[in-house]
Amino acid sequence: MAFLAACTKSVYTDYNQHFAYNEIKTFEIAPTPSSSPISLDDNRIKLALVREMTAKGFVETSHSPNVLLRYRIDPRSESVAYGPSFSFGYGFRNFGFGYDTHFVLKRNTMGS
Repeated sequence: MAFLAACTKSVYTDYNQHFAYNEIKTFEIAPTPSSSPISLDDNRIKLALVREMTAKGFVETSHSPNVLLRYRIDPRSESVAYGPSFSFGYGFRNFGFGYDTHFVLKRNTMGS
């Protein structure tokens, strides 16, 4: 069974409703901080931003752009347990014992 929850993307936007958006002609994509993860998603986001902005008539420039576009990728991780596991136990009144076999725990990080 595949878990698709790790594949979902949430996009949050915030903007000033009183800003004169009709005056925007040029844009630049802000450099990614060195502490940010580099991934396929990073390149896909950059390409999508440039494609959508140029399709709307904006020009990409690094010389005094009207707006600076910035985005962030937040890495997420999950723990996956796999391998055989067996346990049993016995108890009587105030005495008992049990035995467990170990399983492997793997940590997957998405977005990096």
